[in-house]
Amino acid sequence: MSTRKRRAFTADFKLDTVIESFRGEKSISQICRERKITDSLYYKWRDTFLGQAENIFKD
Repeated sequence: MSTRKRRAFTADFKLDTVIESFRGEKSISQICRERKITDSLYYKWRDTFLGQAENIFKD
């Protein structure tokens, strides 16, 4: 049985992907196709980003 290696994405790649979607110039589907990721992975990254965004301004 062959083992399939998972791809690892950098934090910069994830952030760039989420920020690109916020610009609204492309659809989520188009961004995901270009970056070769699934829509569900994108939404996971977006939800993580939005869930932690409030910590940026805590002081």
